[in-house]
Amino acid sequence: MSEHVPPGTSYINPYNGRSGAGPVPAAVGGTPIRPKQVDSSFGLLLGALSLTALGILTRITLLNAGDGVTGEGAVWLVTLGIGFAVTSVAAGFIRKGHHWARILLTAYTAVSVLTFLTGTNLLSWGAILTMVAATVLLYWAPSRAYFKAMDQHRRNTTN
Repeated sequence: MSEHVPPGTSYINPYNGRSGAGPVPAAVGGTPIRPKQVDSSFGLLLGALSLTALGILTRITLLNAGDGVTGEGAVWLVTLGIGFAVTSVAAGFIRKGHHWARILLTAYTAVSVLTFLTGTNLLSWGAILTMVAATVLLYWAPSRAYFKAMDQHRRNTTN
């Protein structure tokens, strides 16, 4: 049977890990069905956004309790706001199946981990751990297949 299959072809269905794979499942309109790993990642990103928003509110409260907003405090608030925006944009476009958003989230997560390890702690450890978990889920086989299928679907519908 293997002589009829082109080299590099996988027999594993990326959505359930079983052999006898067919094409990526699609809805009635032809749009690929989002796997549960992408939905779980989206939920984790919403959790990270909640923790980031909590961090922003905590920082504002601490600044108001002290001498007011200083230069350092303003930098922290702007940085947390940018992080919130990056995570929000990435989460929305990841859910839509855009590969560039997965890369953006990976880069932002790596920077967040590095800042945590170096002691600058831009985000809380809880937010960083949820972002790491969300990023890891996006690189599992079902998620990778979904991003490829969505890319192909967008190419086919725009031509």
